[in-house]
Amino acid sequence: MLIKKDIESTIELALKKYLVCPEDEGKLNLQIGGFDNKMPYGNAKCEKCGKVYELNSGVFYFYDGSLENQILKPLKQNYMNNREPRDAIIDMITYASNMIKALSLNPEQCAQLFEIVQKYRYDIEAFYNGYKGTFKVPKEFIDSVKTELKDTIAVECACGPGENLENLLKFLDFGIGCDISTEMAKKTNKKLLEVGNGFAFQGTAYKLPLRRDSVDGFMIFNAFDRIPWLRKLVKEIDRTVKNRGYLLIGGCEPPQWYSPADPRLVYVPENQRMTTDEIANANGFNEIKRRLCPWNVTSILDGYEKLETLVLFSKRGDVK
Repeated sequence: MLIKKDIESTIELALKKYLVCPEDEGKLNLQIGGFDNKMPYGNAKCEKCGKVYELNSGVFYFYDGSLENQILKPLKQNYMNNREPRDAIIDMITYASNMIKALSLNPEQCAQLFEIVQKYRYDIEAFYNGYKGTFKVPKEFIDSVKTELKDTIAVECACGPGENLENLLKFLDFGIGCDISTEMAKKTNKKLLEVGNGFAFQGTAYKLPLRRDSVDGFMIFNAFDRIPWLRKLVKEIDRTVKNRGYLLIGGCEPPQWYSPADPRLVYVPENQRMTTDEIANANGFNEIKRRLCPWNVTSILDGYEKLETLVLFSKRGDVK
């Protein structure tokens, strides 16, 4: 059961121990404006740059939505006018595709636009509870590394509705969720607050609002072929994960760097692409265990899919 006082304490703990301004790592000062259904709203302001981040329904919003609002405003109006959710997603993809072709956008611009498309799509998927089958690390794999996970602090990026992170909380001391989708972050945040040892925020994996050396572990699954600035993500892993920390990561096999319908619709620019193996062994990490795992997922856009995820666990020593 969610208790207002406990939720407020967790938000304050998040700012004290983990969260900073993603622009300059400045301290964030919390201002709670009130509560709505026990969830706080308000903002947090950076002491260094003065940037203000919204707190809504107990979730901090760190993703800059200005470009999103500018580009997708007419499509959002369709969404608000009770369009069928799948039609709304297809309209948005078509709109973005036409824009890419009409303006001859380069791969970097295309990837930036499709990042916004992905956020919009998963907001709809989460809002209508259409996304089923979030990838969860299989029990046998977890059992083989559970001593490494025990009593650690870990962040999971691209956490979706939080089912995998919730499942791992029995081993972790504290769990932090991150998703670019506002609706996905809300779902994860509610799960973690109910358990009592975690929280989630809305943001991107390549520009994390986390303190330097603040987590023991970094987790992400089936998102490497959807993150436009993948090499920035690798730098963020190095910045946020402590010495002797670990990675528990997975990538969809084979990766889908661009739309299968049109290779001009790029999700990740070629100069940013990295394999799951490359990421698992960067920054002084060394792979310890791997397994190719089935992933069955159902979504509003794609229906039922049978996919595979390459899961890797790696650790590093004293490299900082």
